[in-house]
Amino acid sequence: MKKILSILLLISFTASAQTLECPTIEKKNRLVGASAYFDKISQIQGERKDLKNGHNEILPLNVRYLVCEYENETKSWKYFQPKDEITSCILETRERRRKIERVSLICT
Repeated sequence: MKKILSILLLISFTASAQTLECPTIEKKNRLVGASAYFDKISQIQGERKDLKNGHNEILPLNVRYLVCEYENETKSWKYFQPKDEITSCILETRERRRKIERVSLICT
């Protein structure tokens, strides 16, 4: 019974979650960072929590763009429209040997 409840909880969590990820390579340029924007002008600042393998940034719900930043000042803008049931967003940055390995915008 406990396993069934755990599985149902996991399914309901993933069903309402929305995730955007930055590709690690874009036009032969390596991923060096990411940020979130309200519009194409206003960058969102959130609460940063440093972790052993990177950091998380807790963001307000009015995220509309994830901007993936690459070497040579290349940027890739990804539009985001959260579903009505979304209540929180986190910008996860994971690093390995001081290089960014993965950036994800996860909203649940």
